[in-house]
Amino acid sequence: MTKFGYIPLGLMVLMAMLFAPACSGGGKKEVMLEGKTMGTTFHITVVTEADTSGLEAAIHRRLAEINQSMSTYDPESEISRFNRMREVGRPFPVSSDFLQVMTVAAELHELTGGAWDGTVSPLVNLWGFGSRKSAPRIPDPKEIEALLPEVGFRHITVSRDGALKKSLATVSVDLASIAKGYGVDQVASVIAAAGIEDFLVEIGGEVYARGRRPDGGPWRIGINTPKPSAGRAEIY
Repeated sequence: MTKFGYIPLGLMVLMAMLFAPACSGGGKKEVMLEGKTMGTTFHITVVTEADTSGLEAAIHRRLAEINQSMSTYDPESEISRFNRMREVGRPFPVSSDFLQVMTVAAELHELTGGAWDGTVSPLVNLWGFGSRKSAPRIPDPKEIEALLPEVGFRHITVSRDGALKKSLATVSVDLASIAKGYGVDQVASVIAAAGIEDFLVEIGGEVYARGRRPDGGPWRIGINTPKPSAGRAEIY
């Protein structure tokens, strides 16, 4: 009741319909951020009311740090310089990012009994899926056999003091199978630190989802065909 009398029920319902969106935080919207990193692409969706220019800059900085550390597509990255190094037993100081991923790599190699091996870079390039620009192909078994002596994570020592060592001069590392996942986790941390609770991060097929879409529904992730001509899987 107001000083002018009772409010009609119909008017009350109309007022509720008009003001409900404003009262329920309806100002949030989806903002999409896209770019390239680690030889692939990234797609990020955040749900927020705030301006995202500062967040976008922070994400790009973090991805640039990780790319400079573990991208085999950058000849001056840490991993590329380590792969070129030929001094056996020489300590190669690495960043915190590289050390964390290499520590996990060593654990994965042990847990899988060698089924996962981060030193298969020569074979990846031979098949045409690596950083070297070559057409995918099925190599001759003799070509594979010739490269096998260069493969073996046992030829790398990961020291807790932040350095790597080689026991085989030609051994090289390819962390593509886990480095992108690390990048996804790091970007998710950047977004969460900005106070955003609803977001989706995808880097080269690795996905991290938190919260919900603006309509309250769950995030939906599609899987595309592995053909080279296929586009990006639908993620929304």
